[in-house]
Amino acid sequence: MQIAKNKTAAIAIAVFLTLSMGASLMLVPTASAHTPKWEIPTYAYIQPLPNPVGVGQSVNIIMWLDKVIYGAAIANDIRFQNYNLTIVAPDGTITTKIFDVVSDTTSSQGYAFTPSQVGEYKLYFTFPGQTYTYTEPINMFGFLMPNEYTNDTYLSSSSSTTLTVQQEPVGIYPTTPLPTQYWTRPIYGENWNWFTVSSNWLGSGVPAVSSGVVIDAVGPLTGHVMWTKPLDMGGVVGGNETVIQGDTYAEGSAYANRYSNPIIIDGYLYYTEPRSLAGVPGMFGGAGYGPTDCVDLRTVKLIWSRKDVPALSFGYVYDVQDPNQHGVYPPILVAVIGGGFFAAAAPVQWEAFDAYTGDFMFNITNVPAGTTVLGPNGEHLIISLVDLSPTTMTPFGPVHMGPPQYYLQEWNSSRLWDDQYSGP
Repeated sequence: MQIAKNKTAAIAIAVFLTLSMGASLMLVPTASAHTPKWEIPTYAYIQPLPNPVGVGQSVNIIMWLDKVIYGAAIANDIRFQNYNLTIVAPDGTITTKIFDVVSDTTSSQGYAFTPSQVGEYKLYFTFPGQTYTYTEPINMFGFLMPNEYTNDTYLSSSSSTTLTVQQEPVGIYPTTPLPTQYWTRPIYGENWNWFTVSSNWLGSGVPAVSSGVVIDAVGPLTGHVMWTKPLDMGGVVGGNETVIQGDTYAEGSAYANRYSNPIIIDGYLYYTEPRSLAGVPGMFGGAGYGPTDCVDLRTVKLIWSRKDVPALSFGYVYDVQDPNQHGVYPPILVAVIGGGFFAAAAPVQWEAFDAYTGDFMFNITNVPAGTTVLGPNGEHLIISLVDLSPTTMTPFGPVHMGPPQYYLQEWNSSRLWDDQYSGP
């Protein structure tokens, strides 16, 4: 019995020591500090744009350092601080602006300024220096410990320049005239103003076109046929059969349209081929659809045809504007799975496909029902009231019991691309 007790105690001590060693390893900082502390030189830069400029015209003054503060990221608050801008007007008037926190992770800071005097303005940018005080979590418990830069100092620096202001306004860079002859896509990037004559049709699931009209669309003033492409059997059936003598195939426009919800993005037409009446989305379950095709709208050339792409709901074109990305992501196509008339309040699933290849990309599950609007960058915002009152299950589904307890929620689709998003 004594031997068994001693053995048990030894095992317990060994387990304790093992756990202690593991805990001590977790507490070891990821990066060790150094002695003496570093003094990191910085170099300041300042530039007004445009320069020269006309009196009363806006100027964007950009200030930046050659260094990026260690660890700065969109998701944290590690930033340079206390940029100091001094503007001396031609008559000696001084304007000072201090930026407590530089929001840009790359150390640049902009300031919009409108000069009111003709002559030469003097611009001074001063960085007073900054001691690095940030810490970071170093283990699963979230303990904060100094990193290798903690208590180091970014040294001060300064820079200056001049801004010339003239009486005559400076004209803007001339834009390329809108096309007056036949043109094709892709549109050259310098022709940015051609957006006014190059609309897309993103499908019936997009709030901006739910009325069936694209407000900014531009088209020819005369009716014409660019090309034709058969979708199904048509015309007189033929034969001497008793029932259908002289009858024609039903083209389906009344209740079973087999060419439904076309999507047009960047001159490409997307549609799902019908498979008799079973291929009509939403009719007879809509499960028997044919392949989804991508066709060049100008030439009718088939770009791709995929049987693994279901009937599409809408196109998604998302404009990303943040410190890491400025520009529109390649468009995707979305098929909404679930919902319908009898489940209008139930969550649905989005299946996303690459618009250029038709390749499957990802699923978005539990997309809530509600009122959908487009955000400023093309994201879908779904607004809904949610009742938090207790529910009980019935044969017809969950039913709320007691007085309603509502709260307003917004679902934002802009986080579909991980950290490349705008807004909350």
